Amino acid sequence: MRKKEITQKEAGKVVGGLNQATIGIKKIIPWVGIRDDRSASDTQLAAALDKVNKLSVEILKQQLKTVKQVLNSTSETLILSLQDSFQVIDLKDLMYCESDKGYTTFYLSNGKKHLASKSLKEFEEQLTQNSFTRPHQSFIVNLKFIEKYDKSGTIYLKSGKKIPVSSRKKDNFITRLFTWNKK
Repeated sequence: MRKKEITQKEAGKVVGGLNQATIGIKKIIPWVGIRDDRSASDTQLAAALDKVNKLSVEILKQQLKTVKQVLNSTSETLILSLQDSFQVIDLKDLMYCESDKGYTTFYLSNGKKHLASKSLKEFEEQLTQNSFTRPHQSFIVNLKFIEKYDKSGTIYLKSGKKIPVSSRKKDNFITRLFTWNKK
């Protein structure tokens, strides 16, 4: 199993959990009789700190469990928010994605295509964790559908589609292609 990096959204869930811990701490303080006038005794402060520590440990354990589940799961589908529906796409059927002015079109092996009103960048992290690469500013390509790569800078897909490779991303693309092919 390949090591999965945590996405920004998943990290946000962890941070959100820590924010919940802060809210929980604010709820504990009144339990031990500490007021905003800071007239609490050392005993009250020690008791409050003990409760806060126990709560923090429990919340952190829960968040760690969530992070482990996310890291161990392999997402093989992508859910697109379309104009009038949500579309579930099986990543093994996704040949490539093309962006155009903040919109992304997803091209499937069965000939279907879906238009989402999000930029390609918003899908890049999730897709590149799988068998996808971004050889050009406007394209993300599924490595499984590449038939050949012309050294002049063109990818030929099995469907006949030609995808350009930018000179800036050429070395990264070639490295990704060869390392993916060894798996």
